[in-house]
Amino acid sequence: MEILTEAGINIVERVPLIVGRNPNNEHYLDTKAAKMGHLLGK
Repeated sequence: MEILTEAGINIVERVPLIVGRNPNNEHYLDTKAAKMGHLLGK
């Protein structure tokens, strides 16, 4: 997000992406949240 701010883009809010979690995508979604800072609803 720092890059966006440095480029003059003002971030005023972050909202979670509400997705259906299931055994097939749970590890993938946890990895996205941990490594890339995604906000995901649980």
